[in-house]
Amino acid sequence: MKKTTMMTMGLVAALMMAGQAIAATTFQASVTSANGELRTTLTWNNDRAGCVASGHEAWTGAKPASGTLELPAISLSGTYALKLTCSSPADRKATVTWVNPTQNTDGSTLTDLAGVRVYWGQGQNPTEFRFIAAPGTQTVFENLADGTWRFAATALNAQGVESARSDEVSKAITGAVLEEETVTLTVNPQPNAPSGLSVE
Repeated sequence: MKKTTMMTMGLVAALMMAGQAIAATTFQASVTSANGELRTTLTWNNDRAGCVASGHEAWTGAKPASGTLELPAISLSGTYALKLTCSSPADRKATVTWVNPTQNTDGSTLTDLAGVRVYWGQGQNPTEFRFIAAPGTQTVFENLADGTWRFAATALNAQGVESARSDEVSKAITGAVLEEETVTLTVNPQPNAPSGLSVE
């Protein structure tokens, strides 16, 4: 007699957070304060898609992901807030992976796995699904709208008998990410040297 009961998949739908690592932007100046005249070199590094500089006429416009720039001497006294604003495009993709079951619920070997249904949606217990034929263990959902997307999976055998659902996993989709770093430069006023100096 053919077994029709199936084991719920272990470790099903482990959601991979590809592209979700938080970027670390570094932005610094070799010298941040001076009397009379300031000469400094800016260095920056980040892993975002693009950056924009602002805060001084010599520090403006689009910048590459990393670089070094020696600023011209700044002699006008004051405080300058140099900014580096970096952005990354919205991550609208969810990569769902799983481990296919090898046993039925009664402990017998599962020999006729047809594939996996991956249920997905923004509400609890989503009903829309995508079928991935065996031996597939991954599917990618793209162009997802903002919000929390939920995923669960079931296994089907060749007779169409469906397993219980796996544990549900979720991923939050958000818009573009902005990160801003600031370097403050200070040029202190310096008195002129005395003039008309003489000796007799």
